[in-house]
Amino acid sequence: MNAPASVEAVAVRHGVPAVALAEALDDDLGGTATLSAGEVEFLAGHGGVPVEVITSPELRRAALVERERASRADWAHVVETALTTAEVVDRFTWSATKVSRLVRSRDLYVVKGVGPRRGNVFPAWQFVEDGVVPGLRHVLLRLPWDWLPVDVEHWMTTANENLPDDVSPLEWLIGGGAPEDASVAFTTDLIAW
Repeated sequence: MNAPASVEAVAVRHGVPAVALAEALDDDLGGTATLSAGEVEFLAGHGGVPVEVITSPELRRAALVERERASRADWAHVVETALTTAEVVDRFTWSATKVSRLVRSRDLYVVKGVGPRRGNVFPAWQFVEDGVVPGLRHVLLRLPWDWLPVDVEHWMTTANENLPDDVSPLEWLIGGGAPEDASVAFTTDLIAW
């Protein structure tokens, strides 16, 4: 699992394209600067970036464009598949007050201000037929405040080597796995990053 990309996160927070931000940083930092062989080796070995992309400005720019496209698609997926407060209320016959209480107690994950009329939305992955995924709160309490909803969904729905049978944390919780094990897996991943 990769940690959230800082340039991408800053770009999303400020509503600017990641490519534009990266280009501005590149210009500000003297875009002609070259990396040492050791720096290139480190980035290639630990950053998952091929040497060709690191050393070629054209390939770097193309990689940034592709990353921005993928980020926008991932963000659109989160927002388009999420439920509004009214949809959560209707689906589970809960009151809006109960939904608010679940958010405050961190039993329900919310993405604020991106829904219709800048309302809150609730990513669909956290729901099962009769409510919220059991034990989700144990993981939500440990989420860093600056994690993007795309990163949260990715971690929750991706196979995790720190859980038995490499299941995703979501599968683990839905299958009746101990919530504490998912919390430990999350903490282990955070420490590894």
